[in-house]
Formats: sequence, structure tokens, C-alpha cells
Amino acid sequence: MPVAEGVDPRQAALENVLSSHSFARADQLKRFLRYVCEMEIAGRGREITEYTIATEALGRPASYAPLEDSVVRTTARTLRQKLALFYEMEMPAAELRIEIPKGMYAPRFVEWHSPGVPGPYGGGPARVDAAGWPAIRGWRPGWKSIAGIAFILLVAVGVALLGRVLPVAGSRVDPLVREAWAAMAGPGPTVLLCLSTPFQMMVRSVPDAAAPPGSYPFPEEFRPFRETFNRLQGRADAPNLFLEPSAVSTTLGETFAAVRAAQVLQSLGSDFKAVSARTVQIPVIAAQRTIVLGGPEYSRTTRQLLERGAYEIRYDPARREQVLQRHDRNDSDWRRTLERRNGSIVTSFGLITVLGNGPERPASAISMTGISSAGIQAAMEFFASPTSLARLKREMLREGIKKFPAAYQVVVRCTAYEDQMLSYHYEAHQVLDTTPPNTSR
Repeated sequence: MPVAEGVDPRQAALENVLSSHSFARADQLKRFLRYVCEMEIAGRGREITEYTIATEALGRPASYAPLEDSVVRTTARTLRQKLALFYEMEMPAAELRIEIPKGMYAPRFVEWHSPGVPGPYGGGPARVDAAGWPAIRGWRPGWKSIAGIAFILLVAVGVALLGRVLPVAGSRVDPLVREAWAAMAGPGPTVLLCLSTPFQMMVRSVPDAAAPPGSYPFPEEFRPFRETFNRLQGRADAPNLFLEPSAVSTTLGETFAAVRAAQVLQSLGSDFKAVSARTVQIPVIAAQRTIVLGGPEYSRTTRQLLERGAYEIRYDPARREQVLQRHDRNDSDWRRTLERRNGSIVTSFGLITVLGNGPERPASAISMTGISSAGIQAAMEFFASPTSLARLKREMLREGIKKFPAAYQVVVRCTAYEDQMLSYHYEAHQVLDTTPPNTSR
């Protein structure tokens, strides 16, 4: 991934790891890695010891005794394994990698070249399978595993969003997360968590040939999909298939994003409820705290919110797919598109739009959208990550902006596999005009 001008490539390599999906729930590993890497970047690698890691990174007291507590050695071993998995699964094309050699705690930043081209500093070719995907110990996610994950997450969303898991006020929340989510935090109007649901035709199988009420016959030209349906259902053959209209299903990325939003809102002590985006219009948002998840191609609310932004998502007839671009540029000067490998999406983009941030604002809206399902998830994960928000804050400080403004947009790049997000990274941002929206629609 290209490194912005003026940014130390070693710092960029560190941020890639810290903001990755692999390390999303590994706070202790991230503290360990940040400490040793930043010491090395500062030219103080020789000062790294088991004792300094324990007391300065892992929170152990000054009385820490390495012979009595193996936390540093155990964490280092886990970190080595996690780093190897990250570079195999999420960033196989990373040109600069972080290694923690065995028997050492000071990291090495290793140049890594394309497959078949050895690196000059001990690097080697990335290991990939015959299809060009990173080799992950023989495992490769199939549709059944994806369906299983989706099912588990749908259950989790149902539990969290229906109030089975109550918000816990006073939970430890990173200051940057609290600042970015200030308008959604704590007591106030109930936060509406709006899920956009694309209109779909669901395939159903019934034991007899009579079409269920409201269903339509399975078209003959769709016959090639019958084998896919049978494989997903684990059946030898399902002869009686019908199509049933549905407008209540979310995409996998929105499901992940909803779970993450629910977690953050609970930790902030906010009361919230899930609703369909079809029931929420701009006048409602103008008087409510609202988070909208969904693509503009099937969410009118998302489209209306993006009208106030600098970035938009629109259909490109030439590419026959959604692209992310600026409102004020209709050419390709600034445009982000999907990247595919062997027919599957490997790079996508998400878009965060914040309108009305701040603790003094009783009404505000946050939109999480993207040019694919993975992009939507990446947008939410970025906005819930202290590491990613710290990167955004640094970018804004370059413009003289010390606090997150009332209205802004952030573009997030993500890597993906079969439209599942693997990792996410900052791409661009734009501070927006805070002129009140037109609520007469």
C-alpha cells in the first residue's frame, strides 16, 4: 500500500498491523507491538528489555520479576504467530513487514518483494496458493463457513439490538472513541440504528410443486443456480424451488457493522434501538440521533445524507458497478473503484459521513456506507478503532484542526476476501460545511 509523503514507512507498517482485523481484539499484543516498534523507530531499540516491556507496555509494577512472571515471553510468542498470520491472510503484498526474531524483543522491519523475488534484507517471496490467495495452513473459507459466520452474527445482532444485552454505562471507552461518538454518547434521545435492507428475491424450497402464497416460479434460465442452492443447503437436489420477495435481509457487512455499533453504544451508556432505514427520513434525522448503515443504491436515507458530503457513491455505467468519487469531480482525477482477483473482490472502499458531531448537539447523523458490503463493515470498524481514529486525528492536525469537527467524511480502504473485510486503512477525509440541512423534504 502506498505510503503518504512525509510518513515514515516503518510507522505506516506499524499502523497497518494495529488497525487490522487480526489485531482488532488483541489489546495486549497491540501495546507490546507499539512499544517495541516505536522504541526501534526512535533509535532506542537497544533499550528494549523484558523488564521495560512489562512495566512500560503491559502495565506490570516496578517490582516485576521476569523469573516469576512469564507474561512478556508468552506475549512475544503469541505476537510472532499473530504477525505471521496477518501477513499471510490480510496483507500478503505488504512491502515492509514487522518481525520479532526468536530470542529477541527488538523488532526488525523487513523488505518483502513479489513472489519469486527475494528481499535484500532477509525477506522472501510471499506464500500464495495456485489461485494467488495467501496460503493459510490449508484453510480457505467456503460458502458454508461464511453462512455459518453470518448466522452466528445475525443471532448476535438480534440479541444485542433487541435489548437482550443492556448498555453498560461507565464502561472504559478510549477518549478518541468517545470524542468521535460524542453526539451518540450517554443520556439523550434514543439512538436509532437504521439498517438498510436491499430488496431481494429469496430462493425457497418446498416439498410440493404448488407455489407458496406470494412466491413466484423459479425461472428456467436460473437453472445453473440450482446446484449452488443445493450445495449451500447441503442437499442432493431440491426440485421445487420458488422465488419470494424480501426486503428484511441485511448484507453480511451491515450485520458485522451493526454488531460493532451496538458494542460501542453499549459501552457509551447510550439507549438505542434498531429500525429499518425505510422508516426513517431526513426530517426524523434532523431531530434524532441516528446511525445509518447501508449502500445508497438501496437506501434513500443514505443517498440524502450523502448529498451534503464532498464524496459520493454512484453507479458507473462504463464499469457497471458502484464507484466512490467526489461531488465536484466528474472525471477520474479522484475516484476509487473495486479491485477483483479471480472474480472476487480483494479491495473495496467504505465511506463515513458525520453530520452534527458534539456533546452539545441533541440531533446528529452518522452514515456508514461503501461500494460493497465489505466497505460498509470497514467504515464502522475504522470509526470504532482508537488506532484508526488516532491516524485520522493526525491527518486533521496537519490542517490545524485539533478536535473532530461537527461535520466531515472519511474514506476507508479495505482488503477483502469473498466480500468479507480483512483489514482497513485510512484513505482520505474532508471537513464539511456545517450549514443546517434542508428538512422540508
